[in-house]
Amino acid sequence: MGYARIAQTRRQLPPKEILDRVFAFSPNPDSFGGISYLIRDGDRNFMVDVPEYDEQNILFIEKNGLPEFIFLTHEDDVADAEMFREKFGSKLIIHESEKYAVRDPDITFTDILKLADATIIHTPGHSPGSSSLHYPKAGVMFTGDHIIADRGKPVAEDFVWTYDYAVQLRSAHKLLNYDFEFILAGHGGRWLIGNAKNELKRFLENHG
Repeated sequence: MGYARIAQTRRQLPPKEILDRVFAFSPNPDSFGGISYLIRDGDRNFMVDVPEYDEQNILFIEKNGLPEFIFLTHEDDVADAEMFREKFGSKLIIHESEKYAVRDPDITFTDILKLADATIIHTPGHSPGSSSLHYPKAGVMFTGDHIIADRGKPVAEDFVWTYDYAVQLRSAHKLLNYDFEFILAGHGGRWLIGNAKNELKRFLENHG
């Protein structure tokens, strides 16, 4: 696939390294403004959701590490994942209940999936198949829309399109079984820095 098929988009900020070997892309309007990430992990790089399919992002990925895996946190943030798979030969991963969102996903799961040095955890609520990714090397939990950043704090938001907020809160408690310092969310800013597990615990104590 050549650059002739790449969408010409508005000017955007270049990807930024926000943790060691973890890069954040600008919000993707095709994913309701969702933020995606590239994790450079030796020979097994992976992405969490996908940015806009444009020349800047493609060149950056080619320079900083082709993703072996593309983990899609949920059905809303699929965007041009299939085009990235075709371009880089990546394997698309999504929860079994939302596999209809992409054409022939390469890997699906139902509860927990071990992926290289990461663990994918089913955290339903925002959508039936919403899932999070724990990457202990960087002490980070990638949460998609399940937990978002709100003025530097982790929040489980009850949007009008949320599938089941009570389930979402119960799922958030599952994340407390893992050790992490940071939450990198799909919305609310490019990063949520510091003490994230304790802040999430405090939020859940006040919200169920």
